[in-house]
Order: sequence, then C-alpha cells, then structure tokens
Amino acid sequence: MSGDGRRGSPAASLDHLDDADDYSFHWTQLRHFLHAPLRRPLLVLAPWAAVFLLSIVALFILPKKYVSSALVLVESEKVPESFIPKVATRDPGQRLEAVRPEILSRTRLEKVLEETKPYPDIESRTRAVEKMRQAISINVSGNDGFTIEFYHSNPRKAREVTDRLARLFIEETIKSREQQVEGAVDFLVAQVKDGRSELENKDAALRLFKEEHMGRLPEQLQTNLTTMQMLQREMQTVEESLLFARERQETLARGAGRTGGPPGAAGTADLGELRRELAALRSRYKEEHPDVENLKARIARLEARRAEASGDAKGDTDLITRDQLAKATFEVRKLEDRQKALERQIANIRANVAETPRTEQELATLTRDYKKLDENYTALLTKQLDAQMSGRLEQRWKGERFRMLDPASLPEKPVFPKPPIFVGLGAVLGLLVGLGAALVAEYFDPTVKDSEVLQAVQGYPVLASIPHLPDLASSGLRPARNHRPAREAEGQRLSAKKAWGPCLPGEAPLSDGGTVTPAKVVPIVESLMDPSSIVGEELRFFAANLLDLCRRRSVKCLALTSALPGEGKSTLSAGLSTALGREPGRRVLLIEADLRRPSLSKTLGLPPAHGLSEWLNGTLDYVPVRLVEPGGFFLVAAGQTDLRRPELLGSPRMDAVLKVARRLFDLVLLDAVPVLPVADTVLMQDLVDGFQLVVRSRQTPRDAIHETLTKLRADRVLAVVFNGHREYRSSYKNYGYRRYGMAPGSATTSPGVVGRLFASLTGG
Repeated sequence: MSGDGRRGSPAASLDHLDDADDYSFHWTQLRHFLHAPLRRPLLVLAPWAAVFLLSIVALFILPKKYVSSALVLVESEKVPESFIPKVATRDPGQRLEAVRPEILSRTRLEKVLEETKPYPDIESRTRAVEKMRQAISINVSGNDGFTIEFYHSNPRKAREVTDRLARLFIEETIKSREQQVEGAVDFLVAQVKDGRSELENKDAALRLFKEEHMGRLPEQLQTNLTTMQMLQREMQTVEESLLFARERQETLARGAGRTGGPPGAAGTADLGELRRELAALRSRYKEEHPDVENLKARIARLEARRAEASGDAKGDTDLITRDQLAKATFEVRKLEDRQKALERQIANIRANVAETPRTEQELATLTRDYKKLDENYTALLTKQLDAQMSGRLEQRWKGERFRMLDPASLPEKPVFPKPPIFVGLGAVLGLLVGLGAALVAEYFDPTVKDSEVLQAVQGYPVLASIPHLPDLASSGLRPARNHRPAREAEGQRLSAKKAWGPCLPGEAPLSDGGTVTPAKVVPIVESLMDPSSIVGEELRFFAANLLDLCRRRSVKCLALTSALPGEGKSTLSAGLSTALGREPGRRVLLIEADLRRPSLSKTLGLPPAHGLSEWLNGTLDYVPVRLVEPGGFFLVAAGQTDLRRPELLGSPRMDAVLKVARRLFDLVLLDAVPVLPVADTVLMQDLVDGFQLVVRSRQTPRDAIHETLTKLRADRVLAVVFNGHREYRSSYKNYGYRRYGMAPGSATTSPGVVGRLFASLTGG
C-alpha cells in the first residue's frame, strides 16, 4: 500500500483504463454478484411482492376450469377365437392408437357441438371445433382402456360433453363393427361366387384337354407301353408265321413245278439274316439280354419249322395240289395284312408314347391351376361361413366391445387455477425475478466496487480502503475534549503573531483564530477515538502510507479531490487530518478549498468564520487559522463570502497562502473541489505538490475516473483512496482484535453474516 506514487506514464494509465472493458469476471466480481441481492434488497423485494400479488390476483381473475372424465374399458372376447374366428378385430394396441383420431374427428365433434352446445358465444363452427379439440384430453391406460377428459368453465357442461363423447364413440364403434362384418360377408360371398365360376371353367378346360389328348395322357403311358410290347411279341409271331407260310408256299410252288430254285432257299436267306443280326446283338449285349434271347428263340423256331417243312415236302411232294398252293398263298397274304396292321398300331402307340411328356407338362399346368382354384374356393367358402358365424356372434354381443366402466363425473373443484400452485409459483418466480433484477443491476452498474478493481482500472496505488462508516449519532459516543492537554495549553499561551511569526516576502500573513470544538459528533473522527474501530485502523493505515509517500516524493502540499460530488472527500479530509494531527509535534493544516459548496465546516459543526474566500477576494489582509480540538489539526475555513472569480484559486494570492503553509506546517491538505463539475481544482494543480483522488465504492463510475485522470496532469496524481467500502473483508482484522483483547463487537466493527444480512435488508 505504500508503493511508489505513479505506476506508469499517462499512456500506460490510459491503457489500463482501456483494458477495464476487458476486465471480466474475476473472483472478486463473482463475490459482488453473490452479494448483489443483499446490497439491493428493494430490487429483490419489489419484484417478488409484485409477482406474488399478481399470482394472488390471478387466482380471482383467471376463469376457472373444471374437468370431467369417463373411463372406457375394452372387454375381451367371450368366445375363444379358436372356436369362431373374429372378422371385426384388431390388435389392442392398434385399436387404442386409433381411439384419439376417431374421437377428435371433425364429424364427431360437430355432432357433439350440435347436441350439447358448450360454446354458445362462438358462432364459427370451425373455431368451436378447434376449441373443443384443445379442451379434450385422451389418455390410454395400458391395452385395455382409455380415459376421456373435457375441460370447461361449467362443471355440468363438462360432464355432459364428456358423457356424450364416450357414448357416441361406443355407439359408432358398434355400428362400425357391424358394418365391417356385413361388408366382410358380402365380399366373401362375391369372392366365393367368382371362385366357383373360375373353378368350373377350369374343370371344363381340363376335361376337354383330356378328351383331345386321349391315348397320350400320362396315366396311359404304362398301358401304351404294355400294349406295344404285346403287339411287338405278336409282330414277332406273325413274322415267324409269315416266314413259315412263305417257305411253305415256295415249297408247294416248287412241288407243283412253278419254282426253279433249291428247296428252302428263301428260308435259308431269312435264317442267315437272323443269324447275322444275332451276331451283331451278341457283340453289344450279353447272352442274358432279352433281345438276344428272343432272337435265339426265333431262330430256333424257324429252324424247327424249316425241318418240319422239309419233311412234309419230301413225304407229300406228290400230293401238292393247286388248292393247297392257293391256301398257302391266301395265308401269306393274310399274314402280310396282319403284319402291316400291327406295324401301324405299333407306330401309333410309339407316337403316343413320344407325345406323352409334352402332354404331361400341359396337363400338369392345367391341373395345378385347377388345384389352386379349388383350394382358393374351399378357403373362401370356409371364410364365408366363419364370417357369417362371426356376424351372428356380433349381433348377440358375444365378441369384444367397448364399455363405459366409469361414467362422466360431475367435477366439484376446479383444476385451474390451483391456489397452492399459483401462490408457490408466484413466490418462486417473484424471487427469481427479484434476484435477476439485482444481478442485472449489478452487471450494468458502471461504478467501481472493489479496491482491487479500482487499482486495475486507474493504474495508481490504492493507499487505503476505508469501510462504510454508519451514523454514530445514536451510539452514545461523545467528543473527548481533553485528550490533548499539551496542544490545548500551547494554543492558549501563544498569541497569533507570536505563534506564526513574521511572514516572508511573497507569503500570506496568518492570523490565529483560536481553538474551536466541533458542535456535533463526527463519526469518522470518533472512529479514531475507538480502539476497536476498523475505520479508525484504516485511517491510521492511510495516514501512515500517505506520510511515507510524501517523504519519498518530497510532497508537503497535497489536495484531496474526487471526480464527482458526494464521494466523502470532505469527511475523509477531516478524518485524515485528525489521524495525522494526533501525533505530538506534527502540525497539519487543512484548507477548505471548495469555495463553491463548502461542507467541511458544516461537517465538523464549526461556527461560521472568515477564511480563504475573504483573503482571495481581498477583503481580508490575513488568513485566519484555527485549531480544531479534538482533532489536533489546524483549519483554514472557506469563508463566508462567495468566490465570484474561481480563477483566483490559481492566483498568486493562493500561492502565497500555500507558501507560508509549506513553511510553517509539516503537511498541508486541501479539501478541493470535484474535478468534473467545475475547473477550480484544475486551475490550482500547478500550486500543489500532488493530488489524492478519492473514489467512493459503488458511486464513482469508471468513466468518471477515466475523465478525471485525463483532466489532471499525470505527474500530479499521487495515489487513490477507496472510500465507503461496504464489502470490507475484516476476518483478519477481527483476529488481531481478539488477539490483543480488543472488543470486536463495537458499533464500528465489521458485522457478521447475520448482521450484514440485516443491515442490507434495512438499508444500513
């Protein structure tokens, strides 16, 4: 706190001021925000009371709303579905999901509006429907029911509308289910009729196909193969008989002299051909193969017949007649005709067998379509019967249905507004609004709130942080008149001329005005008399730091000024002068240099007297100096005449006063005019050695400090004192008081948490 006077150049000071906007939420500012509701109790209580009263008024102004509810239950089916399938049924979840749009449909609501007329003052049907839709609430409870609620200002009308909504929904649901069953039955009847027609058409097409492809059907394949085998065996027999008949014919012809070849030439040729064919078959198949065995048997029969024919030819050569030859020829012709007929039959059967696969594929397609149509017809017929049975069941109320379990109730109390909720919300919301208002006011408060913030804002050392001093007029303390008997005796012994001696050239003559005593209690002076006062201790720190700074900077004439009026400059000047003048042997002169609105004499309660203004105006040829007891300092009052020429504060007559004051006193303090309102302080900045800037907590704006420093010369501003701090951190101070047996409970000590809260609420 006793650091060097200036921390930097004017440019550096301005840089610090510019950086003040970037100075955001330090931990000290967080503390300020937390204390904002305690510092601004009216900002908290006024919105709280207003919102709370509004909530109470709203209970009587807002229209009341009553709610009536009806519980509709979804009953389960009486007959198991495994016995009679249900046509008009859905999943319970899906059914309940459709409840809301069905009840809130425009058609149903318009019907209820016409019957109940809940909004007679609304002429537009569209608006009435929308308002009713907003007043209806549907809550699904599980998978077995739902609740219909309707809000209205009339409890009877609420019950009437709710009851009509529920009953209308149940009635229309029953009708809808009956229509659903009837529609399903009609649809199935039509489908069965169409299915029967298609099935008959397909049956006729299948029958016609079988008639056209008779003999080539798949089921005739085995018969054709068997017949073909029989015909082939018969063909072999016919061929053998034909071969034998031809040989006999040839034999008879030769016997009759009609042939010239050797006997059995044709049969030998046929037998040789068969043997060659047998050799070919043996090269391809085994001996057990049916073709090989058949051919071997045929050769054996042919050889046997040949041998028989040879014997007959030898024994009956002479008996051959033309009739036998004719019979033989007829038999050959007959066998040839039979052979050709068998060949045609075998060819036809072979062709039928070859066409059987294609016929089978076409027949399979026709059969498959026929089976599908038959299955579809059977299923449709079964569904038709089930639907007819389900319809009869619905008519007898044996299936599942909606039933009103709890009819619409008549509400006794309104559900809106509810007094406990409104009062509670009003209290909470009002408190939040009040706290928000206090925090917003704290955020937008442009004043300096803390000594650390002040030092960061203006860049000069803060010599002391003087706490807020409460009014001690009722504390019972009285001035200690005899606490400095030595100084008072000295003042009585010395006359004016003997006390001050002759004045030097260029100096103003001083006149002894005697000793004066304040007529009223001055709290800041009394704090120095109280050993347990924190304000007094801070004043002593301030005095010590100021003396150290003045010694190092060779300062003897110091002006206390501020940016704006009302920052406690005059009171602080009196307290500082008292703190400095209490040390024996030190002379401190306090000059009341605020000649526009002098308040120092009024603050001390001193009687009116001539002073500085008379000297500057030239009406007095000396400057009256009075000793203030208790206080121990000398005072030059502002005077009783107005200073019509403020520029005289920077004139040689003012310089003459300060010259003699520097010579005769150890330290000269000036209670100067605030800088921003008028130019008086700026005019005399060349006459003083420096300025001590007084900044009041939560009263001096930062911009005002910035503008003040720009008007004063940077080499003249020595330090800053922070005045009226209500958030004084005194924990370490109290520890010192207890340590040395001082009473921390004095009127000027820092109160505890409860005390600070009470003081904030009471505006202290």
